Amino acid sequence: MEDTPSIRAGMAINKEVDLRRDTCGYIQQLGMKLKMPQYTIATAITYFQRFFMRHRFQEYDRHLVGSACLFLAGKAEETPRKLKDTVAVSYRLKHPDKPSLVPDSQETLKRHEKLVGIEREVLKAILFNMRVEHPYQDLIKTVKAMTGPRELAQTAWNLINDSLRTTVALRFPPKSIAVSAIYLASKMAKIPINTNQLLDLVDVDIMEEVGNDILDLYEYDKRPSNGSKPVPNKPKPAAPAPSKAPAAPSKAPAAPPPRPPSKAPAAPPPRPAAPPAAPPAKPAAPVAPVAPAAPAAPRAPPPPPPDSSAASKRPLDS
Repeated sequence: MEDTPSIRAGMAINKEVDLRRDTCGYIQQLGMKLKMPQYTIATAITYFQRFFMRHRFQEYDRHLVGSACLFLAGKAEETPRKLKDTVAVSYRLKHPDKPSLVPDSQETLKRHEKLVGIEREVLKAILFNMRVEHPYQDLIKTVKAMTGPRELAQTAWNLINDSLRTTVALRFPPKSIAVSAIYLASKMAKIPINTNQLLDLVDVDIMEEVGNDILDLYEYDKRPSNGSKPVPNKPKPAAPAPSKAPAAPSKAPAAPPPRPPSKAPAAPPPRPAAPPAAPPAKPAAPVAPVAPAAPAAPRAPPPPPPDSSAASKRPLDS
């Protein structure tokens, strides 16, 4: 960003950064109003970033260039929009306080011609190469391979959308941007991931550089929702990874100590109670043999001598 045509022509770096970010936001809003897919909008923003790497902001109307890039991206991504709709919606977005353009008026036709003329200039600037590779597919594949949650994918997706307002798409391959967005999303959403899987795909220095560019964007915007909180972590984006690893073991050892004491005291009481119950049962057994009146049974023989009763019974039988 320090050697662009606009900077060489005397524009301050901060000024060009402001113009790029503001116009990228304009393209995003225009694409949403035209109900164009995010993939098409991302292609249009990439065209815009490339265009002003070859041309100066002092020479062209940036809003007109942005509209032409979106009109061209619609054709490239097979989601075209009519020229009259693109011109009409872009005019209302740029001039919300003015009345809408009158269809088929001279002013409307002139604006049609200007947009088509800028579209040709955009084609020349991108060397007629309308193919653009985006990080979205790499993002989805990587999150699936990591079995990451949907929240992680959604947060990383939003980070990639915001990164379009920077020049990372011109400086890094799509896969590096996707992996860096996943890493940054895991820190912002506090979702634990296996960092080693990401480091196998992208160098840590690239991850930090891409992450810092995105965090710088949030710091610049000063967004209370998602920009101000993560900024303090920007100087050390890779540091939080090891801190989370030791935290897990600290919780693991804490759990075992309470478990053993609770089970240990409960076990001993039942064991002593069992032995006293056994001894009383054994003395009860000897009492039983004393009770049997076996000796009384042998005394029964004395009655047999008066067996006369039996003889008396015999005569009854007779």
